[in-house]
Amino acid sequence: MTQEKKRKAAARAVQEATGLRYTAALRLEAASRPTDRPSFPLGTLLAECATKPAAEVDWGEDIFTDYVPDLFESDIVGGAIPFTSVLALAGALSAYGPKDELRVEYLDPLDEAVVASRRRRFLIRMLTGGIEELCRKPGCHERPTLERIIDYCEYHVARCDTQALVSMAIDLGTDDRVDVDDALERRGGSRKRTC
Repeated sequence: MTQEKKRKAAARAVQEATGLRYTAALRLEAASRPTDRPSFPLGTLLAECATKPAAEVDWGEDIFTDYVPDLFESDIVGGAIPFTSVLALAGALSAYGPKDELRVEYLDPLDEAVVASRRRRFLIRMLTGGIEELCRKPGCHERPTLERIIDYCEYHVARCDTQALVSMAIDLGTDDRVDVDDALERRGGSRKRTC
């Protein structure tokens, strides 16, 4: 049996077990397979993005290539990746610095990839050049409940331990307080009550 047939058979088994649609089951099955690529610093990916030329990619007949972003062949990631995705990823992870370690969890060339750091996970869409933040749980393709505050999807938040939930609640309260303080400051007010 070829690799492609094995992959499809495994996706069908996941589909039957979970009731997901075939494409979602295929992603879930692929995300559960370990990748053999080592982790790498964000700065190395940025350097590769800055020095590699745009790659010629054969998208097939179904894709109108005038609207596809420019890509480069990444030796680190293991396939073509949009320049814009690397820059968006760098922006999203800028608080952690260029030494933040990343790893490729999943790569489907010319479709999508999942890249994870120790703190966050992102879905990179090759056709649009965009990134979407994903739940922190490896293998999950759902979006987080509240990006940058609650890093897990609803399913995985419900399964967090008490300490993690308390930490998320504190982060949420701190974020809300900063937003309120900023809004009051812009309007010339303050939190202090004057009667």
